[in-house]
Amino acid sequence: MKLHILLGTLLIISSAPAMAQTPAAWPGSGANANIAWVAYRDGNSNLIQDPNDMSPDYIDLYYSAADPSSVSVAYDGSTTFYRFQLEASPIAGNGSWNNSTWIVQFGSATSGYMGAVYVNVVGNSGTIAVTDGSNVDVIYSFSANNTSPTGARVTQVPNASTYYLDFQIPMSALWSGSNTSLGLTASTIQSFYYGTSTAAGNPGQISKDFMIGAAVDFSTLTQTGFTMIGTGVLPVELTSFNAYRSDDMVELRWATATELNNYGFAVERTTDGEVWTEIAFVPGAGSSSTPRRYGYRDEVLPRAAQLSYRLRQMDRDGSVEYSPVVMVATASVRPGITDAYPNPFNPSTTVSFTVAQEGPVRLALMDATGRRVLTVLDGERLAAGTHARMLDAGYLPSGRYFLVLTAAETNSVHPVVLMK
Repeated sequence: MKLHILLGTLLIISSAPAMAQTPAAWPGSGANANIAWVAYRDGNSNLIQDPNDMSPDYIDLYYSAADPSSVSVAYDGSTTFYRFQLEASPIAGNGSWNNSTWIVQFGSATSGYMGAVYVNVVGNSGTIAVTDGSNVDVIYSFSANNTSPTGARVTQVPNASTYYLDFQIPMSALWSGSNTSLGLTASTIQSFYYGTSTAAGNPGQISKDFMIGAAVDFSTLTQTGFTMIGTGVLPVELTSFNAYRSDDMVELRWATATELNNYGFAVERTTDGEVWTEIAFVPGAGSSSTPRRYGYRDEVLPRAAQLSYRLRQMDRDGSVEYSPVVMVATASVRPGITDAYPNPFNPSTTVSFTVAQEGPVRLALMDATGRRVLTVLDGERLAAGTHARMLDAGYLPSGRYFLVLTAAETNSVHPVVLMK
């Protein structure tokens, strides 16, 4: 698959001045010596490719079917890194940056465009920034004749005539900046889309190679989260594990973002939280770079007021890893949040709740001031019964928080403590 580059416009209405940031060490150096650049791929696990068809060369991504790849991404736990392999250096022979824009858009197959980060050089100045499509937060500013600006670098690819353009953005700026609020966390499942422009260094006019309607086709790109690429893609990344009771059965559903040598999942159940029993085995996909969905129905329920489930994921080499625990109530309980386990938690917990009737459900995590810091469910339509959802608050500081559930005529609040 080739890199999809879309014709579109970003409306840049307002911007904030550069934030005071301390740049992180680049992947493979200093404190980040163990952080690796991860080559970005399409849904078939092929490297993203781009034909040698744009001019000038410093905006044309190098066509690469093998490492070193055309585009890469990295993450060290607090800073995100982006890499373009270009046909020529974006810094001209006179030591000044060429006017242009190198941009990475975020999106998903379901929500489309979510925001973007970019390096933009116009006239005598350059910026590294975050945009939500309307507003901008400038992270770093630099002079066009500064060949080593803060937050960006240009290096020649070893043993090649091509060049790397790298830049970095703090994870906190993707969550909520002073002027933008993308709401992206390290575990948000998304796709990365790389593009370039020479429209007077304007990030609102991106040159495109392959036109796909009027929007980026994010559905064909690998979907992942920053947490997965910190030291390379994890063997199996569980993105969700949910449970709900319907009539006289419990339905379990889970999903993975990527898999490597995944033999499968043993489904385990307990009535007392101590003795676990394997009740089923669901084969895995082996190795896959695309999201996978799984399910199992537990139709023979033991007598207990509450049932807990977990997955024992097994690799082909025999290694195992356990999922978080999800719980469902089997006895009649009042609508609302029934539990959060564990509590205190770090960094994830499973929220159990009951819905009295089918309809849209909203579940959010609030801080002590009442500010929403994490959305778990945003109007998702759920059947009547008991449900369980995982949440990951690894990017939040320790403290007291509140889970807030809204469903039909039900409003429920449950305190939790994040303890790191």
